[in-house]
Amino acid sequence: MSFLEYLEEKGYPNTLLRKIFDKHEDYVYHFRIKGKLQIAPKWELKILQKILKDYITDNYASYISNFATAYIKKENISYNVSKHFGRNYFYVTDFSNFFPSIKLTNIKDYLSSIFKDEDSSSLDIIFNIGFYSDSLQFGFPSSPIISNIVMTKFDNLLFEELKTKFPKNNIAYSRYCDDLTISSKYEISPKIINNIINSLLIKEYTYLSINKRKTRSFEKYSQYPYITGLIPLKDRTTIGKKRFNILKLNIYLSLKNKKIKNTDLFDTDIALSSYLSYVYLVDPHNYNRLKEYFSKRFKPLEIKNLFKK
Repeated sequence: MSFLEYLEEKGYPNTLLRKIFDKHEDYVYHFRIKGKLQIAPKWELKILQKILKDYITDNYASYISNFATAYIKKENISYNVSKHFGRNYFYVTDFSNFFPSIKLTNIKDYLSSIFKDEDSSSLDIIFNIGFYSDSLQFGFPSSPIISNIVMTKFDNLLFEELKTKFPKNNIAYSRYCDDLTISSKYEISPKIINNIINSLLIKEYTYLSINKRKTRSFEKYSQYPYITGLIPLKDRTTIGKKRFNILKLNIYLSLKNKKIKNTDLFDTDIALSSYLSYVYLVDPHNYNRLKEYFSKRFKPLEIKNLFKK
């Protein structure tokens, strides 16, 4: 089944499909956040992108990088951190402006070889839905899965190079969208890792660049041992003692109807509640500790708006 046939099976109107392609610009929002231009799809295009995401997941899963940990069905961000349980040395970095840097003109031939069983009409539709102004975009539901296919070769080459350079280190590697994490039981050289990554980018991925400001290496017991916002322990993830204490204080203030302390994690009661829901997913151990603590000091009706699970 081609993607065009898949769309017809889903009942997506052909007339709307043509209308979107004829006036692509009319189906996106333009807005600014902190002075930076952002683009988001309107509902007609967003539905199409979600259908495309499901179609690629169902039909091209074998081409998706085994090292990709973002946007995996039934997994959350703790899945990425779980790849590094029991490790002692870490190297983390990320790509600058990741999605918009992935341009169709650079990867069209590669994607065409992946989607080789699609007829030309279906291929054009996939490219029209997935790309805007020649690039993947933040906020497009189909961007993550397309990027995970694009980065498969990079991930494989990087891991093989790491194993070659550190043959006895029991290296682990994962990529959560644009965040790269490398870990080892034994000390690893950040300089060597930098050279490996830069060499790959120069040879085959010149359109991507590493964010040097977010590149760091650390040991297990450092002051800031976070990987994509979480700390890996031996067999579970945690938000860490510092964030636990910040959360505990602000839950108390919220329940006492006092103004919460503004932090990078949340700045309103609603955001605090959302963060607690996130903790429930990624660190149930500490979520249950907090719920038990406040359940003994406040009535069930008083805590239900914060502890919804």
